[in-house]
Amino acid sequence: MLRYLFLTAVILGIGPSNGQIQWGPKADFPLTGRVSATHFTLNGCAYLVGGMNNSGYFRDVWMYDPKTDNWTQKNPFPGSARNEAASFVIDSFAYVGCGVAPGSHFRDFYRYNPKTDAWTRIADFPLDWRAARAFSIDSLGYVMGGMAGDGSANNNFYAYSPVRNTWERKMDFPGSPRFYPFMSSMNKKGYVMGGFIRGIHFNDFYEYDPVSNTWLTLKSYDGGSRVCPSGFVIGNKLYIGNGRNNANHFRDWWMYQKQPNSWAQINNFPEDYSYSTTAFSIGNKAYCGLGSSNLSGLTYSNRLFSFSDTIIPPAVYSPALESYHIFGTRNIVFKNVQSAFQYSLIDATGRFIVKNKTIAKNSTETLPFISSAVYIVRVEGRFSYKVFYPPDIAP
Repeated sequence: MLRYLFLTAVILGIGPSNGQIQWGPKADFPLTGRVSATHFTLNGCAYLVGGMNNSGYFRDVWMYDPKTDNWTQKNPFPGSARNEAASFVIDSFAYVGCGVAPGSHFRDFYRYNPKTDAWTRIADFPLDWRAARAFSIDSLGYVMGGMAGDGSANNNFYAYSPVRNTWERKMDFPGSPRFYPFMSSMNKKGYVMGGFIRGIHFNDFYEYDPVSNTWLTLKSYDGGSRVCPSGFVIGNKLYIGNGRNNANHFRDWWMYQKQPNSWAQINNFPEDYSYSTTAFSIGNKAYCGLGSSNLSGLTYSNRLFSFSDTIIPPAVYSPALESYHIFGTRNIVFKNVQSAFQYSLIDATGRFIVKNKTIAKNSTETLPFISSAVYIVRVEGRFSYKVFYPPDIAP
């Protein structure tokens, strides 16, 4: 009778591998670091507008070109210097407005034309809001989550139409009124997470459908409650991280996928300047930086980091892959494999004993003569799992 050792191998590699998601340094912002700058992306470049640091408030505009990894100064924002402005993009134009400066809450809004590097004033926002956030879907821009001049908040939600140059109130946000949430759009839906009001921090998460003008409650953010989180979209994945909760500054990042409505933690942001960072994506790349830290007083960073998600998509065969070694032999049985595949056998030093050998589905593989040890079986470079192989032990 055959005897078995480890009927099911320990599967290590199914699903995202944090080691494959990397942050790397890019060109520093050319001036002193700052926080609460608004930003937008157009024509493969990112634009940073305003913000503040210990020197005051700004209205300068800088363009970052990822192809050359360079910053270029553009025409300044025409309104007053400010931070905590809101911005969105519709077609080939960007829209920036609201925000705050000492003694002033703003409601003025402007359109930016990247071809002419020119700004044009548009209809004012209905409220004097700071700390609002925005996203765009098709031909409308959406703004919510701000603080009025009297310090109050509401859950009003507005859409801007550039064709009519008007703001229209939409279905109210279903969560509590708040400042500084994260907002973004993905696959023609809008998403809102986090924020803060009067000592209360949030991690609830919502989806807005512009077609039905309705909100859907999704799974709360697994990273916990926080204010001023940053985030971006790559493909069908939404990434959110950084921010703070009172004195606690966070560096953790999490990836959300609509199917199956779940969060997965990824690599932390690489430095402690993680409050009110600027984050954006261009194509399949993303970037984040220019935050503040409270570790040694309130200090600001001018660093920028790129983000790379190189997760390999799931394989065509079943994730319930099993293998087991038939005790007393050199045979490993692979089960629940839906098609022919390649496998490799690697020892503890990283040396390939077998490399990329093709075998049929649901088959038995006879291993070469090797010493008793723990080996790694790698299936088509995607999934890896350990198997203890002692061929010199009698049945």
